Amino acid sequence: ATSVSACVRVPCDEGYFLSSNESRGCLPCPSSCDGTACDCPGGVLPPRQLAGFRVGAPSSEDADVTFSVRCKDSLACPEGLALGACPEHRDETSIACDVCEIGFYEDGDLNCVSCTENFSGLPLVLTIVVGILACICLFYFVTRNITVQSSNIMTVALSFTIMMNTLQVLGAFREIVVDWPEPLKGLYTVLKVFTLGFDLLKPGCIFNTNNSVISYAGTLCTYPIFACFVMVVFIAARFL
Repeated sequence: ATSVSACVRVPCDEGYFLSSNESRGCLPCPSSCDGTACDCPGGVLPPRQLAGFRVGAPSSEDADVTFSVRCKDSLACPEGLALGACPEHRDETSIACDVCEIGFYEDGDLNCVSCTENFSGLPLVLTIVVGILACICLFYFVTRNITVQSSNIMTVALSFTIMMNTLQVLGAFREIVVDWPEPLKGLYTVLKVFTLGFDLLKPGCIFNTNNSVISYAGTLCTYPIFACFVMVVFIAARFL
């Protein structure tokens, strides 16, 4: 350094931030950073995002922020990040930091975990096994001797349907942004299976994409795919 001012950075008041250009000193906070989505804490700190918000970095120090959106929770957008930044391993091209980078998946605590370290293909294997067993059971059911009908079969079927509907409703509570304690956190993770969540298969590791649209489309297609399998079983039972 050639001067004392080059080593000592004068702190700014709250509502201002220190310019990267030393000669400009302290600059006022962007007009949109009014304490709702972002603010300027003062000192030598740059403008920062507040918990639960993603704020686009301005094009210059004199410009306003480019966008401001509310994130799905404060874990995806924690407080204190620089404008435009996302937490580690979250995709900064997603406007609300809502998906992980390629090669990472979101665990039960909403942290992005590396596929190479902790990924397990068990959910996909279980999905395939359960699907095969369901088809076998359905095939047996439609090809059974129906000369004698039992009311017990109808009772079991109706009870199973009611149970599935109840589990789906309970699983929906997991979407509420609450830091659930154990054992509720583990219970809601299991119940997520019954809400037909496509992200349980960890598409970021299996299909090399974390696109939210693909995950949503996968969830929507789960029931039609299941219905197609049922139709195939009935057709097979008709001609075998």
